Amino acid sequence: MEPAIFFPVTTTPLAMRAGLQPFGVDFGNGERDAHFFLRDSDLQRYQRAKQAIVDDRHVVVADSDAQRAVHRAALEFVRDRLRAEHDVALPALTNLDDDRSLTQR
Repeated sequence: MEPAIFFPVTTTPLAMRAGLQPFGVDFGNGERDAHFFLRDSDLQRYQRAKQAIVDDRHVVVADSDAQRAVHRAALEFVRDRLRAEHDVALPALTNLDDDRSLTQR
């Protein structure tokens, strides 16, 4: 699988359009452009870079129940999309209020 292409250079005349495009716009990645989370041949390199980040930087300061609820919803969205698009099984998001990423500092 080739690395994903995000900025195709074409020989067609310049067409000005907004930077954000709806899902499904072909950037040259075929069916992968319809996915929210693109996976390509650089996945292993991306994962190693993420794993190299110091654990202390993986903390979200949540000052309220509302902020914790938003964070929980975002994590659930990521988990559900990865499962639907790539058959990636992530752990269930139970006890998020006890999760270190949602604790107050």
